Amino acid sequence: MPSSTTDNALRDILRHIDLAGQFVAGFDWAAFHDDVWDTVRRALPPLWAVVEQELERG
Repeated sequence: MPSSTTDNALRDILRHIDLAGQFVAGFDWAAFHDDVWDTVRRALPPLWAVVEQELERG
C-alpha cells in the first residue's frame, strides 16, 4: 500500500531533525558561541542548496 503524503511529510521532518542533530553533534553552547561565524559559514551552503532546489521546483 502506498504511503500517504502525511506519512511522507512526517518522514521528511524526522530526517531533517536527524540531519540537524548530526550538524550540531559535538557542540555545546560555549563552543557554538565561541565559533559562531564558522558555524554560520558551514550552515549557509546546505541551506542555499535547499533554497535553490525549491526555486527550481517552481
